[in-house]
Amino acid sequence: MRRIALIIAVSMGLCIASFAYVDYFGGEGYGQGQFKYQDYLAISPGGNIYVADTYNNRVQYFTPEGDFLGMWGTTGTNPGQFRWPEGIAVSSIGNVIVTDADNNRIMYFTLSGSYIGGWGSAGSGSGQFNSPRGVAVNSRGNVYVADCSNDRVQYFTASGSYLDAFYGGPGVTLNNPKGIDIAPNGNVYVCDTANYRIVYFNANGYYLGNFGSYGIQPNQFKDARGVCVGENNVVYVTDYYLKRVKYFSLTGSFIGMFGQSGPLPWQLSGPVGIVSITNRLYISDCSQSWISYYDSFTGVEPSSLGKLRSFYH
Repeated sequence: MRRIALIIAVSMGLCIASFAYVDYFGGEGYGQGQFKYQDYLAISPGGNIYVADTYNNRVQYFTPEGDFLGMWGTTGTNPGQFRWPEGIAVSSIGNVIVTDADNNRIMYFTLSGSYIGGWGSAGSGSGQFNSPRGVAVNSRGNVYVADCSNDRVQYFTASGSYLDAFYGGPGVTLNNPKGIDIAPNGNVYVCDTANYRIVYFNANGYYLGNFGSYGIQPNQFKDARGVCVGENNVVYVTDYYLKRVKYFSLTGSFIGMFGQSGPLPWQLSGPVGIVSITNRLYISDCSQSWISYYDSFTGVEPSSLGKLRSFYH
């Protein structure tokens, strides 16, 4: 397997952190291990990577190093079939939850793809959807869905019983929410994509705050698509237009960013989904039809800032 490592140094206030590009997997196509405009990612309790392979109307899953393990899904409207799967999450008990965007429903499966159940239909009522995108599951098993074209987040029990919805807070209204994740403290972080910001809530949908605005400055966005909150309480955000990953404290203080536009695996062309486990980030570059992953480090000497080192093995 081709393997390239690139060290990218980034400023984190008074300390220095770096990200090392490790490898990638995938490539455009219809075969196993290939993707067509894949969107969001999830990590199972065992560390395997689950990918919503959107244009191919299927889910694929891989080892942490990107070795193909299995896949399921065909195009259609029957239970277990997909029309544009976008969001994906894995619960602590091993259920794989998928947003089936064009069918306006949520379905859930075993880790190997056996269909368990689902809920939802087209509409704007409670428990209905209009192009659901990102999905996340909290420690209680409750399922949070970015109901994109209804400009809200809805949440449900693990089996799909409706609990509530939230639309924003004082002076804040969600507009085309897409990515969503749950922080270790249980708060819900949402890519408020058309408002160029991240909005966060408590588990019951109470508005807590937001950060970001339109632009190209470090604390701004032009197309925030994916968000994940790491075990280190760092909020990572993919900006599809700027072709970068930016990261922040839980309350939105800018920490750092990385990303260089280009068609190579260590560059970013269309980042959407992002997940974090320990010191590793996986990024779904949908425009290039692959998943790239990076390891993070701290304590890099300031003299290494701006240097780029690469090797092949």
